[in-house]
Amino acid sequence: MIMDNAKLDTSKKMKLKVSTIFANYELKGIVYLDEFHFTSHIITSDYKVWFHNGKITARTCYKEGLLSDFSNTDLLTCDRKMAILVVYTEKHV
Repeated sequence: MIMDNAKLDTSKKMKLKVSTIFANYELKGIVYLDEFHFTSHIITSDYKVWFHNGKITARTCYKEGLLSDFSNTDLLTCDRKMAILVVYTEKHV
């Protein structure tokens, strides 16, 4: 079930306080949905953004640019599909 009133925001980086320690996280992926079909953006450790759509690209991902090329708002949609899941990993300093 898709909730029309749900709101998702993205951020390229975030900092969370867990107990008394701050942890830094970086954006690593976004999943988009449109009519029962998922597509995704995958962000590599060198901040390249790759696009994947299994229906069109099969097993191949296509480079769309660098993460710095995208605003947080740009990342909310991909080919008119809305972001439904954002994946982060902890960045160890």
